[in-house]
Amino acid sequence: MRLPLSLICAFLCISMTPGWAGQTPQARAAGADLFRDSIPALEMEISADGMNRLRKSPRQYVPATIREGATIYTNVAVHLKGGPGSFRRVDDLPALTLNFDRFADGQTFHGLKKIHLNNSVQDRSFVSEKISRELFNAAGVPTPRAGNALVRLNGHELGMYVLVEGIAVLNMPETRQRYRDRVAQLSTNVFRVEAITNRIYGISGKIAAVLAERYPAAAQAQMRRAAQLGLRFQQRANSLQRQLSPSPGLNVPRDRSRIPEGLANEDRSGQCLRSIQRTCPTVFASPDPLRKGGN
Repeated sequence: MRLPLSLICAFLCISMTPGWAGQTPQARAAGADLFRDSIPALEMEISADGMNRLRKSPRQYVPATIREGATIYTNVAVHLKGGPGSFRRVDDLPALTLNFDRFADGQTFHGLKKIHLNNSVQDRSFVSEKISRELFNAAGVPTPRAGNALVRLNGHELGMYVLVEGIAVLNMPETRQRYRDRVAQLSTNVFRVEAITNRIYGISGKIAAVLAERYPAAAQAQMRRAAQLGLRFQQRANSLQRQLSPSPGLNVPRDRSRIPEGLANEDRSGQCLRSIQRTCPTVFASPDPLRKGGN
């Protein structure tokens, strides 16, 4: 198997990049061992009161003690994190934010004030987030680094996690403009939403047509998942537009009730999907799967 030259170059860039693009030498030195080959084992202790508080208010910080070998960190601020699909309660497999400096001024973890422990429930290889971030760095987009860690909570084995550097790229003057410039460039020649979503619907139409012959329910589910995927691309584009605007904190409302404008037009992909709907009318419970996000 021969790899494309562009992919080889990207990985060569990764191998020569000690940290994420735009970092100062001091910032690269902080946590450098965490994001190479080291996988630390972290033992967390949260009091019964703290656990109850996290059950009631998962996003509020509570104090914890973190042990890494012989090193003990006290008064570490911890809260739960995660979005739809990845969020888990504290008694399950929680994703966590650890702020070492919030309750203990000046305390750091391998030179870092904050880290995130992602439960990686949507990627049990525990690798995709690290590789994706390295590829973004190689492309010149400032991105927080990622590694791995073994985690225990109150004596309970949580297992392997993805450890992510807790840095807000857009809040740092030295990386904010670099990030905006590079993302703006990629948005014009790589991340073209209409082309991507048209491709998604074109492929989906072919898959659904085959599925519909034998597995009508599977065809319906596949079409709706494809619609959701297209919606996520549009939502990501909306997020990038907010980040690139003069006021990145501007709250632009998003309509989650339908496929975004431009994706349901009578283009070639849309016609293909509607053609499948007309050919197999019993497959689709909704009048138009293009205009419903599904479950």
